[in-house]
Amino acid sequence: MGILQHPHHVLGLKSNPIDFIDVVDRNLITRMFTLMYQSRGIALAAVQTGWPVRLFVLDIEDKQQVIVNPTITLSAERITSVESCLSVYGPPLKITRAKTIRLQAFDTNFKPIDCVLDGLMSRMVQHEVDHLDGILIVDKAQKKDRPFPWRCRTCAKREVRPAVVPYECLCNVDGVLHRVTIDALKIPVCGACGEKVFTVEVDEQVQAHLRMLDV
Repeated sequence: MGILQHPHHVLGLKSNPIDFIDVVDRNLITRMFTLMYQSRGIALAAVQTGWPVRLFVLDIEDKQQVIVNPTITLSAERITSVESCLSVYGPPLKITRAKTIRLQAFDTNFKPIDCVLDGLMSRMVQHEVDHLDGILIVDKAQKKDRPFPWRCRTCAKREVRPAVVPYECLCNVDGVLHRVTIDALKIPVCGACGEKVFTVEVDEQVQAHLRMLDV
């Protein structure tokens, strides 16, 4: 089990309600907490680990919680703040969300949860419920709110900027993989170590190029 990274297709799936939690499920939940702490996160949805059920874990002020089958009711008032995501590479993005919400859900023993949340808890729960609906912060943020330079995951230097470079990718044609070279692709590249960063915009460029090649 690991944390899936955008643009992995599973992250776009809508998660299914969970009817019961057995020993295997509880072990998976324990592993989710471990992954979350290792990544220095405060919340993690099951689907981010490849387990598409309506469940997420969180830890606020050293209080572990598991939220099962959540539904939320949004207030009319909106507030914009920055968010990061363990499944999305890059800097925090500006996201507009409801200021307060009503959360209705269950714990791991299927005891009902019904509460009104605001502040960080409200934003975090909305973020995780989005995951369960197959929605990421890159789907909500405007492109102008994705600033450069980014910090490179390979060398940790803040030197990632857009560049036009050759790019190789594999495409499947009738079950056979072919290597395709795109002569000039605009892609974030680390100026320190040369690491290329695959983002949703890069994927859109690659798909457009392959459509032109009819492959």
